[in-house]
Amino acid sequence: MLVNLQGDAPFFIKHTCDLHPVQENFPMHAHSHYEILIFISGDITYLVEGNAYTPRPWDMLLFNIAETHKVVLRADAPYERLAIQMHKEIFAEILPAENLFAPFHAGGPGGNNLLRPTDFRDDLWKRCARRLQEAEGRDSMTALSWLLPLLCEIRHAFLHREASEEETSLSAQIVQYVNRHITEDISPTRLTQTFLISRSALYTLFHRATGTGIHDYVNVKRLILAQELLRRGEKPMKVYERVGFREYTTFFRAYKKLFGIPPKADGGDWPNRQT
Repeated sequence: MLVNLQGDAPFFIKHTCDLHPVQENFPMHAHSHYEILIFISGDITYLVEGNAYTPRPWDMLLFNIAETHKVVLRADAPYERLAIQMHKEIFAEILPAENLFAPFHAGGPGGNNLLRPTDFRDDLWKRCARRLQEAEGRDSMTALSWLLPLLCEIRHAFLHREASEEETSLSAQIVQYVNRHITEDISPTRLTQTFLISRSALYTLFHRATGTGIHDYVNVKRLILAQELLRRGEKPMKVYERVGFREYTTFFRAYKKLFGIPPKADGGDWPNRQT
C-alpha cells in the first residue's frame, strides 16, 4: 500500500489514539513523502525495511520517501502516536532539502530510523511536537513555524548522536539487497542462491522483517519509483521497463490497483494517510 498526502498539501499532522488497535488496520505501507512518527504509548514493534524497532514512550521514528514500514501489535494496549508528514519541497526556499532531510536518508532503507529523547540536547523538540499537536487541523501558519525548528533539532540530534555498531541481521541484509537491485529480476531463486538459504527460510525471514511477501514488496517499491519518474514527465510506455516490469499491461493494472488511477493520469491525489 502506498500512502500520499492529499492533493498539494505540503504537510499533514495527525494525533491518534486507538484504545483497542486491530492488527488488520495496520498493513505494510510506504509514503511518497517524509514522515515523523512520535510514539506516545502502546505495546508494538515497527518493522522498517527488514529492521525491527520496539519504541519506548516519546521515541521518534523517521520514515524516508518510499521506505516501507508496518506496525506489529504485541498486546491489546492503547496505541497513541503523533504523525507528521511533509513533502520534501516544504522549506525549499529556506534550506536545501538534502540538508534538512538528511536524517531521513541516514543508514539507507531501514537504518537509523529511531531517535530517543536522550539523543536530543534538550526538550525543545518535544515542545515543538506538542505545539504541532495543538495546531492540528486548525492553524497551518503556526504549525509551519514549529515544524522547521523540529526538523532542525532532529538534524542536530543525528549529527551528534553516537554511532551504532549493531550487526545487521540476515533478514535486513536480504531486504537491503532487494532494494539495491529493485529494477532487476528479483526472483526467490536468485535470493536463495545469493544468501544460501532455503526458499521456505527466505519467505519466513522476509515476511517477518517486512510484514509482507517479496512480490508485494517489490511491486510497491517499483511503483513508487515509477510514480516519481512519471511526475518528472517521462512516458508510461518507457517507465514500466525502467522500473523492472516486463509487460506494460501488468504495470498498468498494478499501478491502477495501488493508486486508483492509470499511470498517464497520475495527479498525486490520494486521501488515505495510514500511520
